[in-house]
Amino acid sequence: MEYVITTNELSKTYAKAKKPALSNVNLSIEKGEIFGLLGPNGAGKSTLTLLLTTLTKPSSGDGLVGGHSIASAPDKVRSCLGYCPQKASLDEELTAWENMILYAQLAGLARRKAKKCVEELLEEAGLTLLFFLVKTIYRKVVAV
Repeated sequence: MEYVITTNELSKTYAKAKKPALSNVNLSIEKGEIFGLLGPNGAGKSTLTLLLTTLTKPSSGDGLVGGHSIASAPDKVRSCLGYCPQKASLDEELTAWENMILYAQLAGLARRKAKKCVEELLEEAGLTLLFFLVKTIYRKVVAV
C-alpha cells in the first residue's frame, strides 16, 4: 500500500485558544483514493488543511505529504501539491503585498526570494510607486 498523505498524532493549538483546534489526528490516504473531509463547524477541517499545505505549523505530531514531512520539509511538501481554498483566494486579513508574498512562498520560493520576485513583478507592471505609497499610508494609519 502506498500512502500519499499520512498524519501521526497531528495537533494544533493556536496561541490564544482555550482548547486545541486539532487534537492527535491520525490518518492515511492511499494513492488513488478519493478522500473527503467532512465535519461540523469548528471540527478542525480548515486547520488540518492548513497544516497539510504547510500554511501553519503543527503544535505537535507530524504529517507526510508525498513522503515529505510538513514540519521539517515544507518546501518539498508544497512542491508536490496544489491548494485551492473554497472562499476567495486572497486572505482578507493580509495586505495585497503580504498575499503576493504568501503565494510566492506557496510556489516554493524562500521568503527573501519571494520578496525580490514580487518587487520585480510590481516594477514590470509599473506599480512600484503605487505600492510604496499604499504601504506608507497603511503604516501611518496603523500607527495612529
